Amino acid sequence: MGKNDQILMEDFNADNAKIEAALADPESRKCNQSTLMAVANVVGIANRDLDNLKKRVTTLENK
Repeated sequence: MGKNDQILMEDFNADNAKIEAALADPESRKCNQSTLMAVANVVGIANRDLDNLKKRVTTLENK
């Protein structure tokens, strides 16, 4: 996702669905490195997007 890309709820919903599906399977609850990296990636993207939103809101509020 680039700096100027629109943030879509469908992206977050799809990522959450993947996580929920993985957690529903008892065998998949055993975390491995690739699972941890995938979750870290999703969390990192969400945090970055939230930071960008905070900046945009702050900019709009200061106008």
